[in-house]
Amino acid sequence: MESDVEGTGSNVQDERDKEMCAIALSEAFNLCGNMPMLFEQIAQMMGVRKADLNLVTPLDTKYRGILNGARYDTKWAIARAWDLVMNEKADVMDAFNQAWEEVEASKESTAAPGLPGTPPMPGSPNEPTMDEFPAGPL
Repeated sequence: MESDVEGTGSNVQDERDKEMCAIALSEAFNLCGNMPMLFEQIAQMMGVRKADLNLVTPLDTKYRGILNGARYDTKWAIARAWDLVMNEKADVMDAFNQAWEEVEASKESTAAPGLPGTPPMPGSPNEPTMDEFPAGPL
């Protein structure tokens, strides 16, 4: 019985630690004030390689073209996360989690290539190249 009480105390402490961490991160995000910089820092914390980030920046001018390419790869996940943050006011970390969930769901999809709503397969003639993305704001 004594171990149950100790275990419960540990769980309570874990919940407090999570809450304190969330508060600390929220304050840090508020102090940063530069959304693209904050977004890139969190992306790197979540394991996104700097080289992949460099392919999609500046995010404001490239993210829609990347989403339209619908490749469902790392670049798409970064662009989708940015879209969620900017247009749906999602928390940055939640946006990345949702974007990666969408990537995984697309891999599990059984839709046949070429059907309406099905993204072009990587390397297909319908897939835009980086050169085809707009240079300025959309």
